[in-house]
Amino acid sequence: MIHTSLLPPVDIPAVDIFTYMFELPAVRSPESTVIVNGQTGKTYSFADVKNNALAFAAGITRKYDFKTGDVLGIFAPNAAEYSTICFGALAAGGTVTTANPSYTPEEFSHQLKQTLPKIIVTISELIPVVKKAMELSNLKCVLITLEPSEDKAVPSLVDVMSDATGFKRVVVEPSKLGTTVAYICYSSGTSGNPKGVMLSHRNIVSNVQQQKDIAFGKEEEVIIGVLPFYHIYGLSCIMHTPLKRQDKVVVLPKFDFIEFLTLIQKYKITTAMIVPPIALALAKHPIVKKFDVSSLRTFTSGAAPLDKNLSMALSAAINNAEIRQGFGMTETAPVATLNIPPNIKHGSIGMLVPNQEAKIVDPNGKELGINEEGELWVRGPNIMMGYLHNPEATKETIDSDGFLHTGDIAKVDESGVFFITDRIKELIKYKGFQVAPAELEALLISHPAVLDAGVIPRNDPQRATEVPKAFVVLSPGVERSEKLEKELIAFVDSKVASHKKLRGGIEFIDEIPKSAAGKIQRRQMKEWQRQKDEKIKAKL
Repeated sequence: MIHTSLLPPVDIPAVDIFTYMFELPAVRSPESTVIVNGQTGKTYSFADVKNNALAFAAGITRKYDFKTGDVLGIFAPNAAEYSTICFGALAAGGTVTTANPSYTPEEFSHQLKQTLPKIIVTISELIPVVKKAMELSNLKCVLITLEPSEDKAVPSLVDVMSDATGFKRVVVEPSKLGTTVAYICYSSGTSGNPKGVMLSHRNIVSNVQQQKDIAFGKEEEVIIGVLPFYHIYGLSCIMHTPLKRQDKVVVLPKFDFIEFLTLIQKYKITTAMIVPPIALALAKHPIVKKFDVSSLRTFTSGAAPLDKNLSMALSAAINNAEIRQGFGMTETAPVATLNIPPNIKHGSIGMLVPNQEAKIVDPNGKELGINEEGELWVRGPNIMMGYLHNPEATKETIDSDGFLHTGDIAKVDESGVFFITDRIKELIKYKGFQVAPAELEALLISHPAVLDAGVIPRNDPQRATEVPKAFVVLSPGVERSEKLEKELIAFVDSKVASHKKLRGGIEFIDEIPKSAAGKIQRRQMKEWQRQKDEKIKAKL
């Protein structure tokens, strides 16, 4: 069966992103503060963001002949001026591609070769990385830094901004909103190189419209912007949606737990967009009690599964706050489902956002019913245009009916609430039985001695099968021991079916490798295990 959203449909304005953000009726005064630099305290009003974007658009158009169809790349950490760059490039008729600033030159060059940006905005410290990536890509791009640089040949953002008087921004025709690329964001690349996801003006406007009235409270919110803006979660849910609502966002360049807590206390943050590792720290770290976090009333979690027990623990630890876990992908721009009061269910991904459809299917594409597990497929105006230069992958992901195949195993209950149980490609196959790593990780994290955990398949030649193995980070003050290892294995094994037991054992480590979005990097742990198995084999 096809599931439709239980929420009233929303109208999707037939306008481009700049028009939608700045030129439709505003919620509050244009002088309302919408962005705060968390490190310096500098503030920007709604009018500032619009005017600065137009000044940047005028500057890149006049000085660098930036025009419709050109691409601007951003290779920088979060900054209060990120919105100036994005909306400025869009106002000039361009496309924005965002990149992880921790990329190596080789990794960044992969993206450059695909997107061919005319301009790259970065920070002074990253100029050498950008230049090396350009060299590897055989590209010559205009470099601009967010702040004044010692390299006088590289202008700063302020240097480029120009008087917008007389400047006519590019307005996308209504008939082209669904085919004009606004953003090229890169998928996490859990298999192979990251893929460029083309998101149109219609995709972005649709998803902001789908989430803006349900992702936040009705009154003015104060949001902490710590999740990376280069990732679609931060880009859409922190940079676009709160600005449309004219909420206040306090921006941090990267996550630092103490600074994060300090700003919550200082600015009386009401909503925090987080990923599970941040939830874990907030729920378990004793230092949280040293800060006044009483203003927090809502957490929105995405990008990776938030376990039911951790969700409940976070709410209990912080003011009985609402935990609005959602589900999305870069390919869905990104929000497809969200927990919405009063129907919040811990451990679930909530219900479909307005104008969204979904179905659960078996491996043969047969539609499944209530509480039956299968792959989640979604359809709506927020579904990507496709993968850049990769029509084959696009065809494999979006079918002829417009449904995007997420690759996630899910089920939906009688009340229309969805639950993700695992990724198809991450399932461990033990003697033909499927084992979901996320389930075992959640069990381990529920033990008081465990701070974090990651589970992978380990090849067992003697059994000719995969077996689950856990990498475990212990809570502060807990010492590693063989006795504890056995205790944790027994703890898990006592709570699961036989095929899910930790036959691959437990290994204690200092930190679970994760992407900037908070997704466990199982490939890294699998590589560690492969190297260990090779050494053991060599000794035999």
